[in-house]
Amino acid sequence: MGGYKGKHVFHCMFLFLLIFLFMSAIKKGQQSSRNIIGTYGLLGTIILYFLRLSPLFPIIQTIFNFCGLVFYNAFPKNVELKSSLTRAPFICIRVVTRGLFPNLILRNVPRNLEICKNVGLENFVLEVVTDYPIFIPKNEKVREIIIPSSYETKNGSLFKARALHYCWEDSVNKLSDSDWIVHLDEETLLTEDSLKGILNFVTEDKYDFGQGTILYASEIVNWFTTLADAYRVAQDMGMFRFQFYAFNKPILGWKGSFMVAKAISERKVSFDHGPEGSISDGHFALKASSMGYTFNFIEGEMWELSPLTVFDLIRQRKRWLQGMIITGNCEKIPLKYRLLFLLHTYAWLSLPLRVCNYFTAEYYPVPFPYVLDLLIAFIGAVGIYLHIYGSIRSYSMKQYGYFKIILVLATIMILPVVLILEVVAIFLAIFTENKEFYVIDKN
Repeated sequence: MGGYKGKHVFHCMFLFLLIFLFMSAIKKGQQSSRNIIGTYGLLGTIILYFLRLSPLFPIIQTIFNFCGLVFYNAFPKNVELKSSLTRAPFICIRVVTRGLFPNLILRNVPRNLEICKNVGLENFVLEVVTDYPIFIPKNEKVREIIIPSSYETKNGSLFKARALHYCWEDSVNKLSDSDWIVHLDEETLLTEDSLKGILNFVTEDKYDFGQGTILYASEIVNWFTTLADAYRVAQDMGMFRFQFYAFNKPILGWKGSFMVAKAISERKVSFDHGPEGSISDGHFALKASSMGYTFNFIEGEMWELSPLTVFDLIRQRKRWLQGMIITGNCEKIPLKYRLLFLLHTYAWLSLPLRVCNYFTAEYYPVPFPYVLDLLIAFIGAVGIYLHIYGSIRSYSMKQYGYFKIILVLATIMILPVVLILEVVAIFLAIFTENKEFYVIDKN
């Protein structure tokens, strides 16, 4: 059996074993026959059962993650070009930044250009779209676009959406309808595998939009936040990959830091959807889906930095959640296109309830169907495994050796603290206003 297929088989066996162990821990037929309402009162009983049911809320993303990690190779081989580069269309690699961390941009632009050179890509331009001048050294392959401070879109879009819409103004845009755009965050780095995956995707020209995987451990500044981000790697390879391969739709949203778009499709969908479409990248994706555009997954991984501080980690999650809440409740997008995204959002928001359930289920037990207990065990096992798998994918044996084992174990050990920080972010997202687009420092 080949190495990559062998890893996938072993990974599936470990996942199934973990699920079996979690389910085996559920005891059948030991429910109390006492009068629950008489013990806890009617209101107390309702609250306890609501908390008891809360671990079932993430069932949709759990199924998507499970299918993505089992039905598709979780350890794919290196990406190979499927056709000659002469067939590749023109590609615009577009980086959007406020310009607050110019040194970061000045460091990453040459690195991304080097990757393009190594792969042999010539028909491209790298655009840096910024609010403040960065003064990038002149290069025929680099274009710096400075957004006027007075610029306003027709619908009043803000932040990143405003910047991306500015690029489509007639006086700014230089792309044709058949060109492609690769959207990167200011700290995102291309790799040869990701660029080859992008070239395969755009050369095939079968779908309008694509997204791939991002790893966060290529350069580590804060070990804690990097370990916490392992879960995001698993989500890319799990639920996001499954929704794109199986349905070609952004059912549960998508991430805008590894986003590939056909120029004509992006222009027609537009980023100018007002303030409510300015925070979440998922808003653009759901809008595009409602207009009939198709999506697919792109092989290969890009690199990013995790937040440099715990406080930035909390602010980042808060911003995501507030954007997801606005998008999920946006009536401008038909409900059938955002329903599962909305349920996914509220499942994340229900995390404090699930944390409470850990204690109430132990000290204030109530009779509960055995089948639902098994389903909760399945959800718990898959959730734990996502952190394990994400950590395994993040740290290469070549770079870290056997220290990788310690890192995987550490990912599990810090989970209680990560849960607490996520709960803090949820409360901040719910009870504080979103007055600005907070850009975390990754300089």
